[in-house]
Amino acid sequence: MVICDDGSGTYSYKGLRRKDNAKLELPSAFPTATGFTVGNTDGTRYDVSRAGLVISSPGGDVYTEQAIAAAP
Repeated sequence: MVICDDGSGTYSYKGLRRKDNAKLELPSAFPTATGFTVGNTDGTRYDVSRAGLVISSPGGDVYTEQAIAAAP
């Protein structure tokens, strides 16, 4: 996944699920103390930091994935 800056300070989230190459692009990611967070219309929240990705579903399920690389 990547967080993209459009040059005007607006951020978006872009992710790719490796098992089936499903793409997800979400506008309106915003900075937090540790990285970025963005919500999907279904209520799922994506928290991105240098440590990795945390996906929290509206039903309470949480999926985490460690980062393998991080860049400024």
